[in-house]
Amino acid sequence: MRIPIVYVVLLNWNGLTETLECLASLRKQDHPSVKTVVVDNGSANAEASIIEREYPEVKVLRQAENQGFCGGNNIGIRQALADGADYVLILNNDTIAPPQLISELVRASERLEHVGAVSPLILCHPQTDLIWYAGSVWEAETARLRQLLEYQSRNKLNVSKPFPTAYACGCGLLVSASVLRQVGLMDERYFAFYDEVDWSSRMKKAGLECYVIPTAILYHKVSKTTPRLIATYLMARNRLLWMKDHLSWRERVRSYPYLFKEVAWNLCNISGVRLNKHGLSKIESKAMLMAVRDFLCRRFGATPASIIQLISKANEKQAV
Repeated sequence: MRIPIVYVVLLNWNGLTETLECLASLRKQDHPSVKTVVVDNGSANAEASIIEREYPEVKVLRQAENQGFCGGNNIGIRQALADGADYVLILNNDTIAPPQLISELVRASERLEHVGAVSPLILCHPQTDLIWYAGSVWEAETARLRQLLEYQSRNKLNVSKPFPTAYACGCGLLVSASVLRQVGLMDERYFAFYDEVDWSSRMKKAGLECYVIPTAILYHKVSKTTPRLIATYLMARNRLLWMKDHLSWRERVRSYPYLFKEVAWNLCNISGVRLNKHGLSKIESKAMLMAVRDFLCRRFGATPASIIQLISKANEKQAV
């Protein structure tokens, strides 16, 4: 029986220490055919050269600038498909993969019918008794995707069989080459955040399902590699884009009261009226309102210069 070839696609953006530790764990995988592609997203300090020296078996694809989560992964996926991958595993660089991770994901994918993508049970690191990702559900009334059992004890997940989820998590996501050819790659309008949600939704529209494989374990350091203000902006903008692309009018209407309240909270927060229930700073409220503006103006892709300028102003104030 032919052994499936699995390509791991790993992004590195000024995260050398985490990337090297992740690569060390990938060397120990018990699946017999694993290859790794690292896409270096314009890192400083010759990080790509260090990765090549420490892990000569890894193919490093150097980018002149940050292509984002979507663009960077797409570069790696295209390389994997060109090299004959049967499966592609998208993996965050701030993760540690136990030896059985890939074999468990592949085994489950081979057995499931009409499968789009699968994710492992993702536990926190070093607090490995806490769940970070065990599937998710969309809550229309609060306009959010809620991760099930997040930061709760691993013992609360009492299932061993694969179960469906609203989306397969981009922190660790296995997808077959055949699904990639059917559904396509990541939508680069998202740049980062909600990208895997869009991807999973497109798979579901194609009649495929996304699953969590609880027997496959991945450890996640839950590092904050993206500056908070950028994450706030991209999450707010991309949530609206995903809702427009994948929710019916009736489903979106259920979320509108909350979204309108959210805009009101942010406007009040900026003006100094403390009605904001989210604990956001004034500058974060500005970022969220700019996200709504850019969504309405159909401005997508990389973080805009206006947000970078907002970060610069915030840093200048802190420096004074």
